[in-house]
Amino acid sequence: MIKYFTFLFLFTLSASLAQTSFQFDQNINLTQNGGNLELPFAGGLNAAQIQTMDVNGDGEDEMVIWDINARQISVFKIENDVYTFFPEMAYYFPSDVNGFLVLADFDGDGKKDLFTSSPFGIRAYKNVSPVGATFPSWELAQNFLRLDNNSNLQANNLDIPLILDVDGDGDLDIATFNFASGDFLEFYRNTSIERKGFADVDGFAFPEPRWGEFEFCSCGSFSFGVTCSGLPIGRILDDENQRIQHAGGHSILYSDFNGDGIFDLLMGQDECDVLYYLPNKGTNATPIFDEFATSLPNIGDLPEFPIFHAAQLWENQLLISTNSSAIAGIFRADYAKNIFSIPLEGGNIQPFLQNRMLDLGENTRPFFQGNKLNGSLLL
Repeated sequence: MIKYFTFLFLFTLSASLAQTSFQFDQNINLTQNGGNLELPFAGGLNAAQIQTMDVNGDGEDEMVIWDINARQISVFKIENDVYTFFPEMAYYFPSDVNGFLVLADFDGDGKKDLFTSSPFGIRAYKNVSPVGATFPSWELAQNFLRLDNNSNLQANNLDIPLILDVDGDGDLDIATFNFASGDFLEFYRNTSIERKGFADVDGFAFPEPRWGEFEFCSCGSFSFGVTCSGLPIGRILDDENQRIQHAGGHSILYSDFNGDGIFDLLMGQDECDVLYYLPNKGTNATPIFDEFATSLPNIGDLPEFPIFHAAQLWENQLLISTNSSAIAGIFRADYAKNIFSIPLEGGNIQPFLQNRMLDLGENTRPFFQGNKLNGSLLL
């Protein structure tokens, strides 16, 4: 009899629980400062790494945002100034995304693949979404990227590395900051085209140190042609790593900002409150940097706010966001107001995306008082 009643209780409980379901409702209107919010419950953004790809097979790129601070992926459709949030799309990305998220096509099939941090450097996922699929599918391509001698390609998980066909041979090269023996760029040339005749990410040449012939010394301080300690570029001391006090993170955007047809460098560092622009006096594959500024041609002064800036190009705009995984309080940062848009042809700096959603900062907590018939939501 006891077993019978136990079974009956468990069956009744499971049946009642099975009847409870939840659905994300985006039709609730919410006003703020007298205006309607388009994306009120998109969840807010703390530190956005902004990428683009076609996630739903409609032939148009959506905006994919990896929030390194909140450890979550958000996907938005932006079309004719109409913003749509796709909350379900976050579940179709690899669950082990961490550190950074870069979307770039490594095999030339027209579908962007995914790169993220791993304990050994950089992990790569191949986009295996079928034609017309309404959500992305992934397959692990490389658990960690390797050099041609089979050692791992090292990358700081606080960095956003440059993953781009820099030398124009059809495969993706990588540039990332060295964090062990100095604060400088290392360039890894992809050798797949030379080895196999088609693009892949299964082998890279030994890194070229101090790519661009400069070192980052501290916020607002660079050393060109010589190291921060005054040594000629190219001379490396065995004990040089003992001088590194802080293995910080960096963001890298490599694009032509002055209209000369050559990619320039726009970089951020995790202790600095502004981006740094380094015009390129060399070529894309062999850059030469000998000056820096905190302003851009046509745009003017870059915004200053705490802390660790990352930049991305989107349509005709430069998007700038915080990239910090730390809590906001210690830097007196406002994570509810730290994503900005600047027209590339010049214009005013405008808030981006966050002003369309309910985002009151990382320390906000909801509390519901009442019942389902009558109550108040307090923040």
